[in-house]
Amino acid sequence: MSTSQQQTTLSGHQANNSACAPPQDMVGKVAFVTGSAKNMGKQFALALARRGCDVVIHHRKDGAEAEKTAQEIQALGRKALIIQGELTSVAGIEQIFKQILSTFGHIDIVINNAGVVLKKPMTEISEAEYDQ
Repeated sequence: MSTSQQQTTLSGHQANNSACAPPQDMVGKVAFVTGSAKNMGKQFALALARRGCDVVIHHRKDGAEAEKTAQEIQALGRKALIIQGELTSVAGIEQIFKQILSTFGHIDIVINNAGVVLKKPMTEISEAEYDQ
């Protein structure tokens, strides 16, 4: 089978192998994704890494999961910085940004994904818990 025959799909359209890989249009950008050790945040972080971003992986208490996410990002050829930090205080947020800036020098993208899951009815959530 010739190369042109191999690239022709069943519908008769020419296959484009470059369409299989995400574009590398964000190479050199630094992305900070809060709550990115697992679940949706992890998927955001991996998608950004596939596009060429170096990624800051933030977590509050999921260090092992953050390490796994970092390894996956590094396997894509991108840099990964893991930061454990508290987002419920200005001081905590300032400390996180200081760490990012001391490592990368800048931040291009921020995705605020982190959230707190309270496993009780909404009517039983206190104002302090809601403020988290």
